[in-house]
Amino acid sequence: MTLQDIKSQLGVPSLGFKRALDLDGDTNEWYNTFITAPQRVRLSVHEDVMSAIKADRNVSSLALKDAGTGETEKGSYQKLIIVIYDDVDEVL
Repeated sequence: MTLQDIKSQLGVPSLGFKRALDLDGDTNEWYNTFITAPQRVRLSVHEDVMSAIKADRNVSSLALKDAGTGETEKGSYQKLIIVIYDDVDEVL
């Protein structure tokens, strides 16, 4: 799966990520973006995977890993993580 495949699957033309913050308000090694339509999704990517994607926008070994659901005052959302196949435990 490529980055373009992921965007198509999520129904968005682009993805704008921000550094994630820990409980102390400091940035960490993760990036997040929130998608609110057509579905509510928090999409995360580790900085190592982000670097690989930036080095080759056509990398084809990406996958979306389901990380469960989350809850905010606006309702529930699905958590997804962009991974490289080598980072997943199982591929179906």
